[in-house]
Order: sequence, then structure tokens, then C-alpha cells
Amino acid sequence: MFEDEKIDFIQSIPEGDSLLVIWVRLLTLAGKCNESGYIFLAETIPYTEEALSYKFKKSVNVVKLALLTFQNLNMIETNQKGIHLMNWRKHQSLDVLDKIREKEQARVRKQIQRE
Repeated sequence: MFEDEKIDFIQSIPEGDSLLVIWVRLLTLAGKCNESGYIFLAETIPYTEEALSYKFKKSVNVVKLALLTFQNLNMIETNQKGIHLMNWRKHQSLDVLDKIREKEQARVRKQIQRE
């Protein structure tokens, strides 16, 4: 991660350390959501800048700066579904995440059958 040109650039700008922390937190959050690089508060509720500010314990202005910077560097995109981390495959082991998703879906199906 730290050999990446974009990360070097981010570290060189004001608030760069905070932006880098936010990037790592976004990667972690996307892994937790396990939806191909999308992050959301709940399945149908995308994160807002304010919600990310609260979650990451950073000011709204720093979160806005981070998201704008990441968007300008083509690290994220936003759409109706929410914030999407570009090149997600580069950052994660998708085979492992796919197995986790399949296991969770099987667990839910089994639970529904019991009810």
C-alpha cells in the first residue's frame, strides 16, 4: 500500500495523515460490508459525510476533503448505491470474501427454512 504513488501524494498534502487513516478505515469498512467495494451504513442506507465523520472521529471538513481527494485520484466513486472503492480487487482477497458471503447466505437460507 505504501509503495503506491497516490498514497505518496496523499501523505504530502495538508491533513495527509488524517486522509490516509480515513483511506485505511474505508478499506476496512468495505471489507466488512463485503459488497464488492461498496460501503454503507445498512444495506439500503449509504454513508453520508456526517456519518463517516462520526464513525471515523474526524471533522466533517476533513472527511469531505478526503472523499474529494479520493474521487479526484479515482480511488472512489459515488453513485445511488453509495461510495464505491475503485480497484477493490487490488486491495482484497476476493475469493475469501466470496466464501464468507456464500456462507452467510447459506446460513440465512437455513434460518429462514427453520422459521
